[in-house]
Amino acid sequence: LEALRVYHDRLIDLQASGVGTKGPLLDLLQPMFATALERSRGRDPIEENTALLTVLGTWAGRQDIGRLVPGSTRRPPAFRLKIQRRTDFGQHFLTSAALAARGDSTLSDAVGLFKEISDTDHGSGFSFTDIAADRAGTRFGALATRSQPDARRLQTRQPAGLADGDLMPPARDLPENMRSDAFKQRFGYVGSPAYRQLMDEIERRVNSCSLYQN
Repeated sequence: LEALRVYHDRLIDLQASGVGTKGPLLDLLQPMFATALERSRGRDPIEENTALLTVLGTWAGRQDIGRLVPGSTRRPPAFRLKIQRRTDFGQHFLTSAALAARGDSTLSDAVGLFKEISDTDHGSGFSFTDIAADRAGTRFGALATRSQPDARRLQTRQPAGLADGDLMPPARDLPENMRSDAFKQRFGYVGSPAYRQLMDEIERRVNSCSLYQN
């Protein structure tokens, strides 16, 4: 709870100074992970990264962040940060990263897929672009909490500077906003050979990101 409050307040303080209100997500991740690196000198880096991503994922997912830090009168403004110049990519990335950091990458993947399936009939339609952001976020959250050396490596890498392509591979060319009929015509069903082929391509792209290579 103490760590959650630290990262909640750090987020608000950064935004008050003009950092993390709009623009690239990386502009916020770097100082946030710099704080995690400093705090990890005498604490568990896995716990620090988990708390950090829980705060950011809750905020990006437009959930009640007050439940994490009850009693605080300060709240961050609406999420507007981007990966590859898209806010929805930033939201998918952080919510998936938070779920994975809390110990369930399988749940993170399933939640992202369920949303896309439901969107074929209601919402924006099935988007493999969002799936790519989900998968990249899952890998990021898992890496941030996989082991203490990995947690510290990620903290150290953030202040050194990263590019969008290190977090998430290019995805804007992938099919998106497909309603149910369009999805069925092109892919048939979830799990079909055509569907699996594209999912494998997404996984290949995520694996190519330098941050997720051993």
